[in-house]
Amino acid sequence: MHDNNWIFGYNYNSPGNNNGCLLHFEHGYPEFSVVDVKHDFGLYCIICSDSTGNLLFHTNGRQIRNRLHNVMEGGDTINPGPIWSDYPNDYPSLGSGLSIPAPGLKNNYYVIHTSNSYDFSIPYPILYYSLIDMNQNGGLGKVISKNIILAEGDIYSPVIIKHGNGRD
Repeated sequence: MHDNNWIFGYNYNSPGNNNGCLLHFEHGYPEFSVVDVKHDFGLYCIICSDSTGNLLFHTNGRQIRNRLHNVMEGGDTINPGPIWSDYPNDYPSLGSGLSIPAPGLKNNYYVIHTSNSYDFSIPYPILYYSLIDMNQNGGLGKVISKNIILAEGDIYSPVIIKHGNGRD
């Protein structure tokens, strides 16, 4: 149930538009609720829930935010560079990334995230990872490693597939 929650929202700074929408699948069908996500989701969105479907964190490519939608400790300035600097509200990218439980680390999650550049001949020049420890800050989490380069070059948006054996 790590993908149990989806968040939508944009133009947070627009007057009268300070809310987003949480789409939740706990009962097997979509349930909507209004949430104050406190940042824009333009084209970049990674959301993670725990194994029971509770929202843990999300990012719009600029910051990692906890379940209360506040910037997580250490969660500022992901995907650093000119695009991050030039777009203060959301991170423009057609690809985002993903989050997965960290194997062997209880309540830790990897966020695999892509950068963007003004060189449009390269889809994503850098593939990063950041590690989140959800045991920190009373369960609100802490980014303990950030913007660690996994690969550089002509990279496409990552995907992940769970092995047929159900554990790998």
